[in-house]
Amino acid sequence: FAVNHREHMEGAPRQLEEPLVTEGPRPVKKESWWLADLSWATEESHVMLIKFCCPCLQGLSSDEQRQSSLVRHNPLYWAMVVVAVPCILAGRWVHALAGQGGPVRDDELEIEREVRIQWIYATDGPFAMAMCVSVADAIYDWARRRREDELSLVIDFLIDMTYIFGNVLFLDAMRRRNAARV
Repeated sequence: FAVNHREHMEGAPRQLEEPLVTEGPRPVKKESWWLADLSWATEESHVMLIKFCCPCLQGLSSDEQRQSSLVRHNPLYWAMVVVAVPCILAGRWVHALAGQGGPVRDDELEIEREVRIQWIYATDGPFAMAMCVSVADAIYDWARRRREDELSLVIDFLIDMTYIFGNVLFLDAMRRRNAARV
């Protein structure tokens, strides 16, 4: 899964022997691709939280932001990081299946990056998790031979899938710079 995951994220096929690369320039060993993704999602969560919750810290470097008492000793900040990281990570992995786990283009604008990570990945991650819960619930109900919740589970699954599919189309429109579809 890791090799195919990265092929789609970078947009170019890779040989099995080549190191995998995250959005940054440093190569990542195949065994630790998930650690690199976790580190990336943690950093992106920090950027998002600073932007929306502590805009007074935006002018500081990332290290200075982390040393601030608004961040370092703030349990609310760390609780939000714990919630944001799996959302962004799951969203990135879902979009990697559609070849959208990385920048929309080589010349991706900062606003496009923000939209991709903070708006789309951060919301599609929870939708994907909700889809997994719906499937698990359907399997559980099927095993117990309960049939009264089938329609609600199908509707829930379809709503989640439609939202994600809409964002796949949105990212594709951004990649093509198609203003009519965005």
